[in-house]
Amino acid sequence: MVVMTLDTDENARNSREETPLFNRGSEVEVRSDEDGFGGAWFPATIVEFTPPKSSSKKRRKGFVVQYKSLVTDDESRPLTENVDPNLVRPSPPQETENGVQVFEENEAVDAWYRDGWWNGIVCKVLEASRYRLYFDKPPDVIDFDGKDLRFTWIGLMANGFDREAGSIFSSGTAVEVNLAKENAWDAWYPALIIKEYENCTFLVKYPDSMSSDESGMDRVIFDSLHIRPAPPYHADRNYELLEKVDVQFGHGWRTGTITKVLTGRRYNVYLRQGNEDTELNHTEIRPHLEWVDGEWISKTKEAMNIPNSEILSVDQKVLTIWGCHTT
Repeated sequence: MVVMTLDTDENARNSREETPLFNRGSEVEVRSDEDGFGGAWFPATIVEFTPPKSSSKKRRKGFVVQYKSLVTDDESRPLTENVDPNLVRPSPPQETENGVQVFEENEAVDAWYRDGWWNGIVCKVLEASRYRLYFDKPPDVIDFDGKDLRFTWIGLMANGFDREAGSIFSSGTAVEVNLAKENAWDAWYPALIIKEYENCTFLVKYPDSMSSDESGMDRVIFDSLHIRPAPPYHADRNYELLEKVDVQFGHGWRTGTITKVLTGRRYNVYLRQGNEDTELNHTEIRPHLEWVDGEWISKTKEAMNIPNSEILSVDQKVLTIWGCHTT
């Protein structure tokens, strides 16, 4: 970390009035105050100095900068503009080339995103040198390669996020959400916590059913009744007749019952919500678990212990599928 000390001597101050901190050609970073980009820093080069707006010697000279990552509206040349000196800082020192930076959870970092450097907090260390970051302005959670991160540079707040310690639904936590849709009230969709609010509601993002990339992520506030942790990892295994399972439904999971065990590890699964039966591969099925009082409860055998009236309705469906009849 580089710290710049300021002289208190009057002559030194007068000297700086005449000699700017930066020279033409100096590599700098410029902070944006525009909506949607506030707090982001963009690399640039000083190309010119602009005179102060008044004759007062206390007025600082402005800068004309040329950005390295921003271009004009017609994308024909690099963007050049006048900037307030208060929005300019020196470029950080270059990272060493003989090694990969390693970051830890809760560490403040800068991430290269949307053509600039944005300040965030590492909320989870992922595999293959990837990290999940929480951003406060605007609230969001995004995954990055380690090569696109750097330690937070001087001048940025390193601890400016209000995060509730110990919360199982803290920023960046993988969860599942229930959209309470009429045609899929039992469906749960994978999501990420962006921010937790004081009234036990959570801002999350989850994949839009019509898109598979980051641009198709919906952001919605959910209450605690419609959100749960991501289920624990399950080992690959075979499933049994009448076993209650979850099956893939677009980006999410719905509850069903195994009605027939087929060859090649394929299964017929009956979806009560929708009254339909579908054939699925074992990779599209997972054990059914329910989140009850802060614990995952296995309901695998529930299909064999449900009331007689419900067993009859399921059996009738099964026998009809197999070509049999009931009286």
